[in-house]
Amino acid sequence: MDALSYVLAANRVTGMVAMQLRARGSWGLASDGIDDCAFLIVAQGSCWLRVAGHPPAQLVRGDVVMLPRGSAAALTNSRNGRASPARDLLAEHPPDEDGVVDLGGNGPAVHLIHGEFTFEHDRAHPVLSLLPPLMHIPAAPGAGELGTVVHMLASELAQPRPGSDTVVVHLADILFVHILRAWLAAHDTPGPSWLAALGDTQIGTALARLHAQPDRPWTIESLAAEAAMSRAAFARRFTRLVGEAPLAYLTVWRLNLAARRLRDTDDPIAAVAGQVGYGSEYSFSRAFTRHHGQPPGRYRRQSAPPVGLTAS
Repeated sequence: MDALSYVLAANRVTGMVAMQLRARGSWGLASDGIDDCAFLIVAQGSCWLRVAGHPPAQLVRGDVVMLPRGSAAALTNSRNGRASPARDLLAEHPPDEDGVVDLGGNGPAVHLIHGEFTFEHDRAHPVLSLLPPLMHIPAAPGAGELGTVVHMLASELAQPRPGSDTVVVHLADILFVHILRAWLAAHDTPGPSWLAALGDTQIGTALARLHAQPDRPWTIESLAAEAAMSRAAFARRFTRLVGEAPLAYLTVWRLNLAARRLRDTDDPIAAVAGQVGYGSEYSFSRAFTRHHGQPPGRYRRQSAPPVGLTAS
């Protein structure tokens, strides 16, 4: 797998459609934001989006918006339209059995699809932290891959068929990757970043290797060999693109991956240490505590689901 695929798999980026909104005429709603990453698709009509720190943006059919930090936002039918708290509107217009909220009204219709991406990690990877708080991807002529996914998702929601729930879940997962691809294709990533490194064939190859084999005793020399570069050239380019030295990046990846394994498995701490490249439980515990603020055993206990809420 490539580096992005490893990160998404390790951190379980999952998508879900939370609500569909239909409205006509004059309408507006404001959200306080969410803890996860939010997305919005305009399936029909047009509307205006207001996010603090950004000018109002008009959205039209086929546009996709992602708010990586779940920022508070307002959606209205006009540029300066009034927005009521979303919780009040939902109390007045509860969603139907298909999750559709219909605000009624008269005039041009708008149909919005709102959802969330859950990025399962207590320390967000740069895949989200380096993205801008507002990502607006206009509908492109010919749609492209993102447009195809959006069309398929909207069609499944508009005309549910046998298996539609499963299709919607998987399309929502796929949507995240295509939003990232479309954004990276249309924007230069400013400054050093993990995202910028994905576009470099040699550094991207090294990232994929260390993500695939975190337990391997990597050195600058061995990583440089994977990238078919000299040690010095590799270290310089990796640090310039990623923003931190190769072995510092590797340490963070190992400890984040260890956190997931402590949460999701019953493997002994010594085994987890070996799985992520530490030769002793003691050295692993020290590094884990520095990074996560608590020792592995306590982290595992506090991450365990409450009794009675385990999967059946």
